[in-house]
Amino acid sequence: TLWWRMRIGVDATCWNNRRGYGRHLRSLLAALSEVDQRHEYKLFIDVPLIEQVDLPKNAEAVLAETSVPAAQAARADGSRSLRDMWAVSRALSRSAVDCLFFPTVYSYVPVFSRAIKLLMIHDVIAERLPEHVFPTLAGKTRWRLKVALARRQADWILTVSEFSRQALVEQFGLK
Repeated sequence: TLWWRMRIGVDATCWNNRRGYGRHLRSLLAALSEVDQRHEYKLFIDVPLIEQVDLPKNAEAVLAETSVPAAQAARADGSRSLRDMWAVSRALSRSAVDCLFFPTVYSYVPVFSRAIKLLMIHDVIAERLPEHVFPTLAGKTRWRLKVALARRQADWILTVSEFSRQALVEQFGLK
């Protein structure tokens, strides 16, 4: 066991998404709160939380105000403004945390921090079937750039299943 108290930053901009990534993050943190009372969590959000029931007792929400929530802007036909990305990036980068966790690439923003960066990639559907995910070439290009930068900045890449791990290995040459 660790004898020190880690400060863990979490990109929680997908928290309010009722399905998919938001549900996954809320479930993950609810389970984590049952087994981890030692470490401190900072949840970085871009809109006020609609569900606070699942917040771990040792967590606090930090608001990085944006003009459009990530859950709306990061859709296949949407995009985040540079101003909004900078607001979230600045909040994450300035935080005094030991580790930053990005629960999905879709809400990822570049960060300038010495913290260990954990990135969760759920699948490679957007890479393998871009014509079904992105309505425009611009959307497809932005996605590829975001994934490349996220992978480059990540110290660790996590996924949700053995099947997804194998797909990531094949798609990106990961080990």
